[in-house]
Amino acid sequence: MNKKKTSIRTLLLERGIQEGFVQTKTKRHPYKRLIDELTELNTIRNQFAHYPTIQATNKFEYGSAIGLDENRDCGKMIWFSIEDIEKIIVRIAKAQGDIYALRNKRPAKS
Repeated sequence: MNKKKTSIRTLLLERGIQEGFVQTKTKRHPYKRLIDELTELNTIRNQFAHYPTIQATNKFEYGSAIGLDENRDCGKMIWFSIEDIEKIIVRIAKAQGDIYALRNKRPAKS
């Protein structure tokens, strides 16, 4: 995953420079927010892909629809409500839209 992330960071930095971005000590990457969001969404994706899933038996107690068992041996749970899942879906759609917008946006010619 680190190689993919590094590749994306590099491609987006090059894109930003083509668009006129100038790196400074305080401004290091033109697409930092997008990269941070993709990193967070990937972490959530990995949780759902690799942690054992448990459906809440008592939704009133947990206020959640689904739980992920972070540590198989000690039972540390990460609970998600339906609202949490809906917010994650909205975040994914927004990130996808941001990526499509970049694809359709033409960088300035050098």
